[in-house]
Formats: sequence, C-alpha cells, structure tokens
Amino acid sequence: MKPETITGADAANLQAIGGVANVTLSLVETGDAIRLEGLDGVGREVARRCLARLMRNPRLAADAGEVTRLAREISKQLDVELDDLGRRAFRVLEIPAAHAEIVRLVGRLNYRTSYTQNQWKHAIAAGFLCGMMAEELDLDLKVARRAALMHDIGKALTHELDGSHAVIGADYARRLGETEIVANAIGAHHTDEPFSSAYAYLVAAADAMSGARPGARRQLDESFHSRLEDLERITRGFRGITEAYAVQGGREVRIYVQEDRVDDLGAALDL
Repeated sequence: MKPETITGADAANLQAIGGVANVTLSLVETGDAIRLEGLDGVGREVARRCLARLMRNPRLAADAGEVTRLAREISKQLDVELDDLGRRAFRVLEIPAAHAEIVRLVGRLNYRTSYTQNQWKHAIAAGFLCGMMAEELDLDLKVARRAALMHDIGKALTHELDGSHAVIGADYARRLGETEIVANAIGAHHTDEPFSSAYAYLVAAADAMSGARPGARRQLDESFHSRLEDLERITRGFRGITEAYAVQGGREVRIYVQEDRVDDLGAALDL
C-alpha cells in the first residue's frame, strides 16, 4: 500500500494525527514514505501506532474525524502503558512508588534514547549500580536506587521545557514531594547543582558507568563528525588562532596560535 492512500485529502489525516500526538507528519517528495518529525518520543510512538493501524485498516483513513478519534484512543492506551512501565521500574528495584506524575515520567523514558541507549533501561541499570555502591559504603540502598532511577526524568520533559534535564528533573522531584537528598542527586548528576550528599556522587558515577558500558551507546557517524567540525570552527573564531583540531573523540581541542599575537598570559585570559 502506498503512503498517500492513508494521508487523506490535503493530508488531513496526517494533520489530525499530528494534532493529537504533537508531532509533524508529511508525505515526502517522492510520495513513497511519510516523514515524522518531533522531539517528543511518546508523541512519535502515538503517530507510529496510528499509521500502522491505518495501514492495516485503510477504511479508517476515509474520515479525518475517525482518524482523530483513533489517535486519541491510542494516546490513552499508551498513557496506561507508561504508568505500568513506571510502576514496573519501582517494583524491579524494590523501592516504594513515587508520585503518579513521577511514575509516568519514568515510564516515558522508554521512548527516549541517548546515543541509541534506551533511557528506561538505563535508569534501572543505574539504580542497581548505585545501590551496589551504596551497600559497600553502608549507605541506604533504597535511597540510592530511588535517586538513580529518577535521575533522568527531566529528559521526558525537555521537549516541553527549556534548560538542563537534570535541573528540570530536580525541580519536579522537589515539587512532587521527594526528599532533598534525592532531588539534589538528580540535579547534581551533571554538576548543574553542587553535590550535597554522598548519594549525589554515587548517582553521577552510576549514570556514567551505565552509559559507558560496552555496547550501551553508539555514536551516529554523521552527527559525530558534525560536532567535531563545530568544535573546530568555534575554536578558530578566537583571536590569534590559526588552526584547531578536535582530538580524543572531541574531548580536547589542539590549537595553533599566532605567536606574535598570543603569549602565555594572553592565552589564559582570552582563550
């Protein structure tokens, strides 16, 4: 079946789905595929499921109003699944459930990735790692697991709110009744807040270990090279720099300067 079969007149069906899912859908120029754009992973999943349903039952595509009802039905079903995923994460880690909004945010992480790593699985893995380190240090296992499980809940909101996901998550945790130890561990795991307890350090360590596990994440070559080029371009923009090369996978930038324009003191002050 060709994609244009389900788009409706003047792409009305795509607009109906996008309005419910808060994403943008459009038929590509060649007419053989549908482009789906949006930062909300859950919204993209709603759209994907809706399109799959229309492909299986093309008769639904005859009425844009019916498509809207279908998208709303799928969205409600997915909300139930998100709550179940959130509760499952707390059960797996054997810690008490949080506020319902936090539980759903944990569930939403299943539709968020970081360098292809599923963030729901990452949160659970970080919870176990943090708990193991806490036990070795005679700290509270459940507090450590709780803080690590929630450390990335802000990523489920970055499509709606500007700012660091760590700060966003910490603000939500404080507003929804989590202890300051847990909230600070969320906010500090990328050093956006000062560390106020040992648990904050453990969460940061668990997050790094889960992300650095061999095979957990992979770079997309195109975006990776683009970031390296951006680093070099920005660095060359400083006064007196003749050339710049990103090394160590972008962790460092090697620069060459005009020696008659930049001395050691100038490098410390201006670069």
